[in-house]
Amino acid sequence: METKLATFPPLLREHAHSRGARPATREKDPGSWRTWSGAQVATEVGRAAAGRAARGAHGGRPAPVS
Repeated sequence: METKLATFPPLLREHAHSRGARPATREKDPGSWRTWSGAQVATEVGRAAAGRAARGAHGGRPAPVS
């Protein structure tokens, strides 16, 4: 693995760029499967990160996720 991709944010960006609209992950909702593209995953993670930052979370420190 390249050093520049050794943390989650660069890996996520690379995955979103390389997969684009193709399926990246799937989850089971009651009764059906939901498929997320690489771009959708990156967007949702970005929204979650922005929300945590707005509440005082800072990069480089561990943070619980619930």
